[in-house]
Amino acid sequence: INAEYMGWNQVVIPKFFPDGGAAQVGTNIFIQSTDGATICYGRDATVTCTPPTTSGGKGTCSNSFSYSDTPPKITSNDISQKTNWYAVACKFGLSTSGRGQTTYVWRDPNSIAPPNFNPNGGKVADGTSISIDTDIAEAIVCYTLSTNSTPACNGDNTACASGLTYDSANKPLKQVTHNGLKWQALVCDKVLGPSTLVISNQWEKYVGASLAANIPVTLLVLSLMSIVFTM
Repeated sequence: INAEYMGWNQVVIPKFFPDGGAAQVGTNIFIQSTDGATICYGRDATVTCTPPTTSGGKGTCSNSFSYSDTPPKITSNDISQKTNWYAVACKFGLSTSGRGQTTYVWRDPNSIAPPNFNPNGGKVADGTSISIDTDIAEAIVCYTLSTNSTPACNGDNTACASGLTYDSANKPLKQVTHNGLKWQALVCDKVLGPSTLVISNQWEKYVGASLAANIPVTLLVLSLMSIVFTM
């Protein structure tokens, strides 16, 4: 980005790529700003960049690292942590940039939480809507009955290779044929990969109140009928 050509007198605020969100170990973090500027980055909000005193010189980074052509990578120490990154840039003859900031959520692919069934098995009436929830909003959930083939993600984890794709606006319904069966599901995420497979508790058909619960009502009706006929 050429700040001088565009008529600016300040270095462009550094921008991170990817721009925050979920990422995994080994992901490269790229940072861009004005051409030729020194970019200082780190996890300390007090990161600073002191401009060089000569044209073409390198700025001095404090409480930070100097960004180079070799981008930093996410390490195993970052797994499952929500981390803020900051960056400023400086260049001879221009005012130092404002502070760029982004937030990454480091997650190991093996740590993706499997989906949750709601209700999770038990006795429910036919036609009951069943939710299959995940904590990753952009992820895909694949599911099948346990008597069918196991659900699976496609190669880039953007769709279901086998099984049905869960749609929260058109939830699956518990049916008579599901009685005594279980459901199975997993999460597919293009960044974090597939989750482990989870199997629901067993579904049973709810048939309403038992005969024993209706006996007092039945006796009351018979008693009233007896009174009417004897009058």
